[in-house]
Order: sequence, then C-alpha cells, then structure tokens
Amino acid sequence: MNGTLAAILVLLLCSSIALAADATPPASPTTQPVQAAKASPNTWIAFSPSFHGAPRGGRYIAVGWNKMVYDARGHRAIIMDRWKDDIRDMTIYANAAIAIDVAADRADVLKLTNHKRASGNGPGGYLTATLPENATDPTPMDRHPYGCLVYCDFDNSIYLGPGANRSAKPPHPQDFWRLDLATRKWSLVDPGPEKVVGKGLLERAMCYDSANKVILFYKSIGAGSTCLYDVVKREWRQPKQAVEPAAGMSAALEYDSKRQVIYLFGGPGSKGKEWNSPGAELWRYSVKDNEWKQLADSPVPARAPALAYDSAHDVLLVSVERQNKPNAVLLYHPADDKWTEMVPPADGGPWPTGGWDTLCYDVTNNVFVLKAGVYDAQRWLVMHYQPTK
Repeated sequence: MNGTLAAILVLLLCSSIALAADATPPASPTTQPVQAAKASPNTWIAFSPSFHGAPRGGRYIAVGWNKMVYDARGHRAIIMDRWKDDIRDMTIYANAAIAIDVAADRADVLKLTNHKRASGNGPGGYLTATLPENATDPTPMDRHPYGCLVYCDFDNSIYLGPGANRSAKPPHPQDFWRLDLATRKWSLVDPGPEKVVGKGLLERAMCYDSANKVILFYKSIGAGSTCLYDVVKREWRQPKQAVEPAAGMSAALEYDSKRQVIYLFGGPGSKGKEWNSPGAELWRYSVKDNEWKQLADSPVPARAPALAYDSAHDVLLVSVERQNKPNAVLLYHPADDKWTEMVPPADGGPWPTGGWDTLCYDVTNNVFVLKAGVYDAQRWLVMHYQPTK
C-alpha cells in the first residue's frame, strides 16, 4: 500500500469516528415512527425518543397526572413531566417542559424548574425546596398539572395552571405561569384563575381557542365554572351561561379548529360525584356564542381521559382506562354526533394502557402522539388515523 492511499484511508477512518461521536446517524426505517405509522394506519407504533438538552444530564421518568399539547410553530409535542438529575433526584412532581419531535425520534428538555425535593417537616416527611437560581430565573413550583397546560400560538408560549403538590408552601399551587418558548423563560401571570373562580382547584383543565385567542379554564364545580383568559388583553373574564356541564374533576378539554369550539369530556357528569367517578357526558362550548351544548354520551364512561382532535379527518380520539381490560380507544365524529370504537390488535401489539395517558395530534405529520404509562414503565406511541368504510 503506497503512502498516499494509506493517508486517505486514515483520513476516512478518522472522519467516520468523528461522525459517530458528534452526530446522530440517520434513522433506519425501523426507527422512523411517522413513516411506520403511515405505512400501517390505525395501528399504534411504539418508539423510543432519545433525550437531549438537560443541563446536568439525568433521565426522564414519567409521573402521570399531566397533559400533552402541540406546538404549532415548532411542529412538536410538548409535555410537562418529571426529570431526574443529581439535584432533582427525589421529586415526584412534574418539573420539566419537554418537547418531542416524532419525525426525528427525539426529545429535548426545554426548561427545568428551579426546585427540588428536600427533607423537612412536610407531608410524607419532605418538602419541595426552592433552589438559589430561582431568584434570578423564576420558575413555577413543581406540580401535577393535570389538564392545566396549553400551547398558545399568539405569543408562542405554553401556559401552566393550578396543580397538585402537597409538599409545597402553600400546598397545591394555584398560580398561573407562561413559558416563552423563544427565550425559554418562565414568567408569573397575575392574577391567575383562582382570583376569578376561587381556590381549591385540583384536577381541573384548560384549553386554548386559537380563533378567539382565549384560554378556557374550567373549574367543574357548580355554577360559574367557565372562566376565560384573553391572551391579547392579558385579562380574565367570567361569562355567564344558562347551562354549564356538571362534569367534575379529571374531565378533559380539546379544541376543534374546524368549528372553533371546545369539547369537554369525562369526569363524573351530572349524575356522578365531584371526585373519582367516571362519566360519559360530552359537551361543546362556543366562545363566540358563549354557549355550552350537550352532545351524545360516550359508550364508555371516563375519568382522566386522553383527548385530541384530528383536524385532517375531523375526528376526536379518546383513550379511556378500563379496569382489567385494554384501554377503550374511541372516536367521536362531530359531523354526525356519533361515537365508534377501535379494536385492539389480535396479536397483542402496542395499545394505550392505564389512566392519565397524554395525547396530542401532530398537525404537521398527521399522527396522534401518546405517552402511556408512568415511572419506568412508560411507552411512547404514535398512530396515523385513516377512516375505514
């Protein structure tokens, strides 16, 4: 082998080593969830995104009791969930905004809160303590957000509402925060919904109406549960209605961009209890008309359902936990006010399982994105819906 050829081979070898160390190799067909989903419509495809961007390393451990939203500008799903590193090792609450790019099979930690679990005389023998960095970089207290997370395209932000954290001071944060996705900075929005509809708000829900540029906060407890935040005027209002849903804690909200209405589904409903009881009622709210209207009941009652609207096919998809059975995956067809149910695969393939699943519709890739399970048993699923005749 002459010297020139040897030098070329060495150069190629070094370049290959550098590429392996510094770049992510192209995904193979078996690791491209969007392509796999479109090749097998109406089938849930499992994927495992690689995580990036955490300043201190660590790992993602799903905690549940949260919500996933779609970032229309960034073309990605965003979830508030739990991240563990050498400082935040023991927290049990959501403390991270994480973006999931399904097409790239990648997740990015956008922002961690500046809080941690610490020993102390609190419930369970510990407290949620604030880190010194919070003085110059304020962030919301760690919490179970439930349904109180929305993406707002008007100001390219996510908004975080009241949640559960009994180890916080005061317990169960009732504040209202905005994360600017361009700067990745949190800011407290004051007043929050508790100033309008009162405190004691757990397992509530929010939804953004992009046509009317308002966030619906629904308290689901008695008259006056409807509350709207105008993201342009930066102010709350509490419209009055003749009829409001009685659906209680753990109901889900989702926006229908075609009709410019918001759906409310699940929770105890008019015949149930305020807490820990599933319900089958589906309601629709129009901001323009300031009117709630009851629609067809679901064939399966739900508590804490996962809910998303497919604007390409005009269908609402719902995942509902059922005891000792696979989750019910339901389709609501707004044009006909009718429900249908999808059938789990006979071969035992991937399928949503458990409660507090998080779901959104990825408009760019025309797929549903779902995070199922909690702790180290979580799984990511994607599905491309295609109507069947």
